[in-house]
Amino acid sequence: MLENELVVKALILVVTCLIALVLQVVATKFVKRVFQLANVPRSSIIVNVVRSLIWFLALLSVLAGIYYCASAPSAFNYSSKSYTDSFRAAVRAMDRYYVLKE
Repeated sequence: MLENELVVKALILVVTCLIALVLQVVATKFVKRVFQLANVPRSSIIVNVVRSLIWFLALLSVLAGIYYCASAPSAFNYSSKSYTDSFRAAVRAMDRYYVLKE
């Protein structure tokens, strides 16, 4: 189980970094082209802000993916069972953690 979680976390990290890298290249070229056509000198600060924003969002995506997606199988996730078995397991878990009043 631990190896599977590590693989999922590594996959989330690699895929997010690849997407961020592609977005960075495309956004950098686009912003440079727009500022070149508008004859705006010294646009490198804007380009760097766009790059920083992309990597910040990538970092947030990795953290959210690792926290929510990769840790979900250990917290009330019954999707590996059939529908009936997962419902019964969820009800048993709710009986243990919640007090139901009539």
